[in-house]
Amino acid sequence: MQLPLEDYLSNRRSVKIMDMKGEAPSISELQKIMRIASRTPDHGKIVPWRFCVLPQENRSSFCSLVEKATRNRYSDPSPETVEKELSPFKKNLGIIILIFSPVDHFKIPLWEQQLTCGAVGMNILHAAHAYGYVAQWLTGWISDDQTINAKLGLQEQEKIAGYFYIGNSDQKPEDRARPNMSEIITSWEG
Repeated sequence: MQLPLEDYLSNRRSVKIMDMKGEAPSISELQKIMRIASRTPDHGKIVPWRFCVLPQENRSSFCSLVEKATRNRYSDPSPETVEKELSPFKKNLGIIILIFSPVDHFKIPLWEQQLTCGAVGMNILHAAHAYGYVAQWLTGWISDDQTINAKLGLQEQEKIAGYFYIGNSDQKPEDRARPNMSEIITSWEG
């Protein structure tokens, strides 16, 4: 049953990777999710983002890359630390990497391009949920690792905006504290 939009938006939650299981979205579904995510405000139609999909058949080599980066980041990491960093990539999940790819533009400032990329990220979550999946958007040190980013083909000006993990869950996600609206809304008095 499809929820009315207001109910959906009022109750949307991310699901932790550790709570995801079951079938991952197909490549075709991931392409649809990315197409929907791209329907975002984009001043100047400059598309300051791009996607990279981590297909299941390439995860082993990506895990090797993450393991090497983990060993470089931590001096003598424990097996538990290494496994913690690898575990999201070992699960049967769809993984989309959102890459912020700014465009040198005389009229569109960098911060507007960053907002556009963030809107694409939120749309990935919405699109995944619209297809009946759950999702989580994460960054962390792995998003800034230069060795991983070079292997992903990032150019000097590009940054990882997030890793999006998409799967299924039979658990209802727990809610988190939300802002007190009276503390974040003001009314301009002139």
